[in-house]
Amino acid sequence: MLPRVTSYDGDGPGEIPVHQLKNGYRLTVSIARSLRDQSRIFFRGKHVAKAGNFSRWNDVNDFFGHPEVGGAFKRIIGEFIDADSVKRVLRFTIIFSEVVGWSRTIAQDRLPAPDTELREINSDAEGFFVTDKTIGAPMTNSVNVVCKMSRDGNLWKAVVCMVSPGPTPGELKGNVSIREEILFFDLDHPGSTSLIFN
Repeated sequence: MLPRVTSYDGDGPGEIPVHQLKNGYRLTVSIARSLRDQSRIFFRGKHVAKAGNFSRWNDVNDFFGHPEVGGAFKRIIGEFIDADSVKRVLRFTIIFSEVVGWSRTIAQDRLPAPDTELREINSDAEGFFVTDKTIGAPMTNSVNVVCKMSRDGNLWKAVVCMVSPGPTPGELKGNVSIREEILFFDLDHPGSTSLIFN
């Protein structure tokens, strides 16, 4: 079991459980305060069929309570620690056994020449967005997770900064569509009822 939404990073001691990893390290997982604001974007209600929305969970607590989440976090973060990575931002995708929502991205080769428009994703990145609303954002069984990692002796701390439906789009810098060969859907784009993209 991973943290309840009360375990925000910086809320004080005793809020965050410690997990023992098989490699002798210990791990704490907490939730960044910024994830509370993102929850209103990615958890808009299970039946709201829009790009970037979860259909499986109502909120962050539901997500972290899912039986597949705890094991995936421990395994993936354990592998990150074993690799002795110098990176301090960990991006990964959890694949679930069921559809969990609608992705904000799709591989370019999955759509035959759709109408697109170049837009900013954030102040550092841009990408091509699908403008044809008759092409629904694909359903997905994957979740994109971003964690900030830090270490104090044998204790590793993972602060979860992002949880969103769909695969990890890579680093949000430059033209992401060209680099990763993906297209984006804006958050108001309707979700498909048939197209599935893992």
